[in-house]
Amino acid sequence: MSTSADLQQARDDHTRAYVRVTSSRWLRRLSRCVVGLAAAFLAVSPARSVIIADNQLLSSSVAFASRFPAVGGILTPTGNAGDFNLCTGTLVTPKLVLTAAHCFDAAGDNLADFQASSVEFRLGSDVFSGTTQKIGGSAIHLPTWDGRNAFDIALLELARSVTNITPMRVTASPGGNTATLVGFGLGGDGTTGLQNDTGGVKRAAVNRPYFDLSLGKSFLLVDFDQPGVPDLGSGYRDGVDIYSRLEGTGCPGDSGSPLVTGDLIIGVLGGSVVQSVCNFGTVTFYPRPDWNRAFLESHGVFLVFEPAALALFGTGLGALGVASFLTRRSLDHRRG
Repeated sequence: MSTSADLQQARDDHTRAYVRVTSSRWLRRLSRCVVGLAAAFLAVSPARSVIIADNQLLSSSVAFASRFPAVGGILTPTGNAGDFNLCTGTLVTPKLVLTAAHCFDAAGDNLADFQASSVEFRLGSDVFSGTTQKIGGSAIHLPTWDGRNAFDIALLELARSVTNITPMRVTASPGGNTATLVGFGLGGDGTTGLQNDTGGVKRAAVNRPYFDLSLGKSFLLVDFDQPGVPDLGSGYRDGVDIYSRLEGTGCPGDSGSPLVTGDLIIGVLGGSVVQSVCNFGTVTFYPRPDWNRAFLESHGVFLVFEPAALALFGTGLGALGVASFLTRRSLDHRRG
């Protein structure tokens, strides 16, 4: 049975696998990135950057992600000139970006691995785009963190305020709701791991977060199910088969990315727990903002606490909106 130490190792492996971007070539290989979407009912195409059923849904995934303009890419230095690591973060105030602590502090010693001024936050649909907003960092705020996954949350303070994008709010979640994953990481086919030349574009997927009581309730889990294969719930898996052609999981390069219900952040991607990263059967974990409430509020990020019924109702409306949106996109493609 996995332990909290195993989870820490999984997170560290997930991090070390992370993105190296060679800026001199700006290849679309953020050597790791994006939300990997489930290859439901699909004929696999290695060149595809998102694991979904068809090109209609591929474009829908990118368009769906555009509903989350506050989500951006975070580039951090590796120590090698011209190379960067990639994480994902979300604007939660005009000057603060919510992300994962391990993006800045791999050792969990409460010391940032580099100066904030060497970090860059990029807002837009593509971290390579010439129209992407690029804002430098001015400070890195870490919680009292010792590498434990429940506290793998951090804030990047920007050198200037972002005035043209509305920040997202954070909240608590009971789990079990349909949620959206948004990120910039690499894709794959669900069976052979990550593929190069597939990252850098913001994409969105859906899944159902849940708790595993043996691990406590300090973070939410997300299970990446394989189409047509019953999920027996071994390990920390949810025991529920795939339910959407847009079901997905977070992949390397997505660390720090938000798990969203409606327009509220309920988790921040920390890493993977089960199986190899991004393959079917992978379970990822999301530390919960409400378990880090004191840290967040000390920096002016205040949680929204909605009644459970209202939160569930809002999530249901969001799921209906996604279904309606994807249907319209599919019809539009057929008409075109």
